[in-house]
Amino acid sequence: MAETVGMFSYEGEFREGQMKGLGLVTFPDGTHGTPTCEGMFDGLRMVARRNAREMVMKAVQIANAASQIKVI
Repeated sequence: MAETVGMFSYEGEFREGQMKGLGLVTFPDGTHGTPTCEGMFDGLRMVARRNAREMVMKAVQIANAASQIKVI
């Protein structure tokens, strides 16, 4: 799932509506920061740097599939 928070967007895991789990931050210029803001998040705080690309791709796929569901 993706969410824009202030001046950056976050793609990754959410729990109870909060950024929590593996994710990747993207800034308005399209970069991910130096060093890359990718890893384990707890709210707005990154608590550990880890490779999160696989989880981010999975989260984006799930969000895209969910957006295609038609509610009757």
